[in-house]
Amino acid sequence: MKGYAFEIKNNLLEKKHLDNMGISVWLFMWMDDKITKIDDHKKGWVLGGKPIKYKQIKEELGISRPTYVRWVAQLLKYPYIEATRTPYGISFKVLKAHKKFRRDVAKMKHLVSKNETSLSKNETSNIRHIQYDNNSKTSSEDKPRVELLKFFIDNINPHLKYNNKTQNQACKDLLKAYGFTKVSENLAEVIKAQKDDPYCPRVTTPYEFWTKWAKLKIYFERKI
Repeated sequence: MKGYAFEIKNNLLEKKHLDNMGISVWLFMWMDDKITKIDDHKKGWVLGGKPIKYKQIKEELGISRPTYVRWVAQLLKYPYIEATRTPYGISFKVLKAHKKFRRDVAKMKHLVSKNETSLSKNETSNIRHIQYDNNSKTSSEDKPRVELLKFFIDNINPHLKYNNKTQNQACKDLLKAYGFTKVSENLAEVIKAQKDDPYCPRVTTPYEFWTKWAKLKIYFERKI
């Protein structure tokens, strides 16, 4: 996204990389900036695997088609990237990817870690209970549901209410079916995809996330 800083490992400045990449380093940095997820093989998926056409590269980098073809070939040669041709463009992956994602994704990963770890008595005493109806406060067993709903309210849809029965039930259904870890990780990927790809199914509430789970699964499988 334009206007945001992104991280490049400083070993990119070593002579061997300068000799290998040359000026194609600009295309490599563009791809690194567009990584939306890193898989178990340390491969960074550029725009989640979305096929990229030369038109998009021209609009953002202003380079000619021959230059684009030459730079891609240069990055494939050593290699720094992988490329898969599709009928709609080329899907790229950056090898040995290293990237810190933005705050929304990091926050969901923090929630995963916090809810997977047993809290000590001192930690428990410091938890701020969130009141979601007029009669009771959140129990420790129900905390993952409230954390999930709270994340939607704080980061996606501030108009949601804690006492909304439909949204609370959707949170329960999601957590029961898939568990907090999977729900949180998938939601983080959906948030990234929604920002980078207008074709990603829109999710603004837990209920939409629950009812569109299968549709979202198909969406991400098509990007692989």
